[in-house]
Amino acid sequence: MHILPILLAACSTPEPSPIVESTPEPTAVEALNAMDTRTPVPLQPMMAWHQKQNMQAHLVAIQGITAALAEQDWEGVSQASVTI
Repeated sequence: MHILPILLAACSTPEPSPIVESTPEPTAVEALNAMDTRTPVPLQPMMAWHQKQNMQAHLVAIQGITAALAEQDWEGVSQASVTI
């Protein structure tokens, strides 16, 4: 009977696979933070305030430029660009 070993092998239960604990996927913010290798520049409070004011002025200029571009107002683009 050559069929008996095949039948016995087919009826045997497979060994359970080991349980692998999965690590939770990082959130999008955690993934982005892991990619960001920048380090903050230590500034004194007055210098930090000045830097923030400069960045806000640049933002206002960019908003003026994009608003003028949307209306194809080339003179407005020119005027808003002067402040950068």
